[in-house]
This record gives sequence, structure tokens and C-alpha cells, in this order.
Amino acid sequence: MASTPTDSPRRAAYEILQRVDAGAFADVVLDTVLSRSKLDLRDRRLVTELVYGILRLMGRIDFALAQFCDRPLHRLQPEVLRLLRLRVEHRPHEVGPDDGNEEVFGLHGLETHI
Repeated sequence: MASTPTDSPRRAAYEILQRVDAGAFADVVLDTVLSRSKLDLRDRRLVTELVYGILRLMGRIDFALAQFCDRPLHRLQPEVLRLLRLRVEHRPHEVGPDDGNEEVFGLHGLETHI
């Protein structure tokens, strides 16, 4: 995770999830990242909802993703799986190519049509 505060709620959520995947406690990392960020209250709430939503619904999210992936999820790069989870939690009912994918996948410069 970057040591500087972030101004993007999706990047903050991604970085928090990355730390959680590495074994950190979500509440501790969330508090640390938000306390160092320049995010306004609305964006802080979005970060919190994204992080806790993904953690709470990970089984369902992964089940849905597995229906569309051409390989088992455990064979995806962790970064890609994290981005996919973030995308599904961010806008779960929008699945078209022009529905915000660029914003989420742009976190790591991935193509929007994976």
C-alpha cells in the first residue's frame, strides 16, 4: 500500500483490500487509510462500503464471477481478482463495457474488456 494519502475512493478500497489479503485486519487498515486520506465524508463512506461489502459478500461475488470467467478464480492473479471483486461490488447491476469499468480497472492500467 502506498504510504501517501490517496484522493481516490476506489484506489483506497483497493489498497485496503490488498493489505487485508496479506493478513491485516480490515478495520485497522481502513481506519489508518481514511485518517491519512484527503477524502471527503461521502468518499470515506464509499470506501467503507466497498471494503466491508466485498468482505461481507465475497462468497457471492466470487460465485457470480466464476460464472463468467474462463478459468477458476484461484488461477487468476490476485490483483485481477481484487479488481474484479471491486468492480462487482461497486456497481453490481451494470455489466456492459461502458459502465464504469475504465475507472476501476484503470487502477492498474488493465484493459477494460478483460
